[in-house]
Amino acid sequence: MRQQSVEALVANWVCLRVLQLRYMKSLPDSFGNLCHLRFLDVAYNYQLEVLPKSITKLYNLETLKLNYCLYLKELPRDVSKLVKLRILDLEGCKQLNHMLRGLSKLVFVHKLGMILVKSSSWKQLFEELEELRDLRSLKGYLDIEINFPCNNDVEINEGDIRRGAYLSNKEHVNFINIKFNGIECEEGALRLMEELQPHFNLKRLLLVRYYGVRMPSWARENKLKTFLPNLISLELKESRIKYMTGLGNLPHLESLKLVCLKELEYIIDYSVESTASATAGLSTAEGPLLFPSLKKLHLWVMPKLKWWRRSRIGVEDNDQVLIDNSSNNMQPKLLPQLMELNISKCPNLECNLLCPVLEKLHLREFDKRLQIRSNVSLSLSHCSNMLASSFFNIREVEIDDAEWFLNSQPSVDAFQFLTGLLIEGDKEVENLGMAMSRLTTLSILKIGQCPKLRSVSGALHYLTSLKEFEIRDCPNVSLAEGALSLPSFSHSLNRLSLRDLPKLVDLPNWMQFLEALETILIYNCQGLESLPKWMHKLTSLKELIIWNGSARLHEKCQHPTGEDWPHIQHIPSIKFY
Repeated sequence: MRQQSVEALVANWVCLRVLQLRYMKSLPDSFGNLCHLRFLDVAYNYQLEVLPKSITKLYNLETLKLNYCLYLKELPRDVSKLVKLRILDLEGCKQLNHMLRGLSKLVFVHKLGMILVKSSSWKQLFEELEELRDLRSLKGYLDIEINFPCNNDVEINEGDIRRGAYLSNKEHVNFINIKFNGIECEEGALRLMEELQPHFNLKRLLLVRYYGVRMPSWARENKLKTFLPNLISLELKESRIKYMTGLGNLPHLESLKLVCLKELEYIIDYSVESTASATAGLSTAEGPLLFPSLKKLHLWVMPKLKWWRRSRIGVEDNDQVLIDNSSNNMQPKLLPQLMELNISKCPNLECNLLCPVLEKLHLREFDKRLQIRSNVSLSLSHCSNMLASSFFNIREVEIDDAEWFLNSQPSVDAFQFLTGLLIEGDKEVENLGMAMSRLTTLSILKIGQCPKLRSVSGALHYLTSLKEFEIRDCPNVSLAEGALSLPSFSHSLNRLSLRDLPKLVDLPNWMQFLEALETILIYNCQGLESLPKWMHKLTSLKELIIWNGSARLHEKCQHPTGEDWPHIQHIPSIKFY
């Protein structure tokens, strides 16, 4: 809307209650005349940099949406005059300076979306956080981003912290996301986190770029269970945390994600506390019971992670005597409710997990000594590697070592419920054949980034329930190898995706028997210059998509003169990109 139009609107519609504006570079000073306005939405105005000072005259305003005004630099100094404000949505406004200044007087605001704290000294940082302390009515989700570009060597004076406890009175906030930028001082980061203790009603906590090697005192030992008893989701990312304790004591925790903690060696480390016996958790006949409610466990990019936990067994001359031997750590750790396990780039992690209801398993760049069981009572004597026992509940698997996984299960019924398999980044596999013969329930098969893979026809022969097949970025696969005269999935396959296959020069003949096939996607296969005459046999085909194909193929498929057009003219949707 043009500036003149907005000014005319303000002049003629002074009784407006609700107003939404988009594509605005600025707002007129006459905005303050809309004294009856209750709801103002100026979100997603990417060029808006400042708000008119007169906006503070909107005394009846209850909702002000500024989310994703990406270049908004500041709020009016007298924003505290909007005493009836309930919603002040600032999510995505990352260019704001001194966002919190004056907001402490808006005691009825229950939604902020994002809080951005920019400070050049510890004193200024804590002064800004003081404004946050008085916003007791906040509800739902709170995203806090703290930017601290000053000298991290400067110590924190106790006088800088006035009242502290900036989040502990936010009883209606159930999800807090705290991101640090620039705070690289270990003691400073730890001291700040001490003052950011959430209310015990919190259910979800995300902590990003925290540079303390220890968790704050309220999150150590068995205190985490006391201070955050209702926590159901915990995510720690890109942090220097080296010691953690008490995580296994969270009775309601359903999701745990540890991402890029490059210094962490043990998920539960009792060596730095004196409460190992108090935090050992429950136990069962199968082994120690940790995380009784955990459903999702993600462990990504932790090169030093060794074991599940480390224990302290004694003290000698004030020196800790530690044990981290395999006999202790390879005792099965029961995760009774775990349904999704994702381990990526943890090459030294060696532990034994008992997961009786596991449904989704993703393993990339992992230690082959890792043991994951669904039934500890099954014998392992005949299993050469360590993915032990049958996965009677497993539905979905992502793996970068196909041979290791497929040969790990001696039982005929091991994969009886497996419906999805992604083989991604397997640097050694050359052929997928007999090992796939037990995957009769598989409906989705995706293979990608396997540089040595040459043949897949042997594997496809056994997949009687396959509905979707994708193969991509496999430079030595031509799909012409072998012969599938009548594919076993001819009645089921409805989607076929061929991507980045430089040796694909002809579509395989077995495709003509796919009577249920509805979609074909061919992406960046420059060697394919024509389509076969039998394409008209694919009577169920509804969509043919060719992306970055050869110029020759594009020419042959042109309507109506292309040489291959008669073979594909029955397809309702043909797209070239």
